[in-house]
Amino acid sequence: MWEVPELVRRTRHSLHNCFTSFSSLDLKVLVGIKAELSNPLKDAPDKGILNLSVECPAVASSKFIGRRGDDLANELTQSLQRAFGQGRLNQGCGIDLGALCIVKGKACWTIYADCVVLCDGGSLIDALSIGTLVALMTTHLPKVSVVGADEEEPEIEVDDDLSESTALDVSNGPVITSVSSIGSCYVVDCTTQEELCATASLEVAVNAQGAVNGVSQKHRGTGATASLSPGQIDEMIEFGRGIGMQVAQALSQFVVTRGQTVVIK
Repeated sequence: MWEVPELVRRTRHSLHNCFTSFSSLDLKVLVGIKAELSNPLKDAPDKGILNLSVECPAVASSKFIGRRGDDLANELTQSLQRAFGQGRLNQGCGIDLGALCIVKGKACWTIYADCVVLCDGGSLIDALSIGTLVALMTTHLPKVSVVGADEEEPEIEVDDDLSESTALDVSNGPVITSVSSIGSCYVVDCTTQEELCATASLEVAVNAQGAVNGVSQKHRGTGATASLSPGQIDEMIEFGRGIGMQVAQALSQFVVTRGQTVVIK
């Protein structure tokens, strides 16, 4: 049983920047959000851009020393990108990128979600997805006015009045649930030691509506890479979908109620 306020902490430093931390026992991650004006991608002129990154510094764990930390950071970044739908054309299913467009083909918002692992206690990708989702949920973009939208370089005026800002639409934003097979049981929220006992593990990305955004087999940190039967895969996906949907719904309620206690059973 989790109480969301005991796990999530939010801090706003300015209208364009905010930070969210997620911690549970020996696990802690920090997610920073930054918004900048930029040019849209040529392949997606009517959309904004979402950049996700993960850093695993050596000071957080001896497992992150040298190349291992870089390799793990790349794997975690790719998992977040798959979950939030950041494909070749930066389409994005976890965030409405169309709402980030200011002037088609000329100006848009670029959202940077930079994640740092402060302490590794297992289930890293789960914590990173929760921290990223809450950080995006609590991000507000300032009101902008465009002068000369038909010109080659339109002038964009940014209003720093918080009351005029708008929240990002992340109603379809996913959380990732790692489902591990240990013996005859399926386990979520594994510690580092429990992950070593797993014979197989799946990462299931699901939103508050119960829609599965993606599934991938997890190899890092597990004790083996056993193959799974189609029936086992279906059972693990359904198990992860149920847990992930509860977590996503609780996080949405936590943000809407401005930090009141929400218990995840």
